[in-house]
Amino acid sequence: MPFQIHTGLGRLRRSNASLLQPVIEAFPDTKFVLFHGSYPWVDDILGLVHVYPGNVFPDLVWLPQISTDAAVRMLSELLDVTNAHSICWGDDSWTSEESYGSLLSAQHVIATVLSKKIREGSMSLSDAFETASNILRDNPKRLYKLG
Repeated sequence: MPFQIHTGLGRLRRSNASLLQPVIEAFPDTKFVLFHGSYPWVDDILGLVHVYPGNVFPDLVWLPQISTDAAVRMLSELLDVTNAHSICWGDDSWTSEESYGSLLSAQHVIATVLSKKIREGSMSLSDAFETASNILRDNPKRLYKLG
């Protein structure tokens, strides 16, 4: 069963994801889903997912609303340091309107990053479509064994 942890702005003091390293290391069979990009410490999650690729699953929930620029940078770097099969986007909004806005923000960030990678030649159009589907649907479905 995946273990979800809110990181970053949810509670700023001692909420940076790097503080979780001893726990992640102690439980190598646990899937740690780290929410919110650990903003403002997004590099923490980038490092953890690189060192513990089967153990750490970054969930971009709320990060696109906090800072579009940080979400774009983080997603771009995540695609560099890990495979696209660990990255997720979820939602922990209170209302349907906020959930819809959150989805639009996430779609904007994903489209921005993937279109840049296509223009640079580091990703094909078909790989971009697969990556977007993985982040928005397939990875969470696999991670949470939703059928």
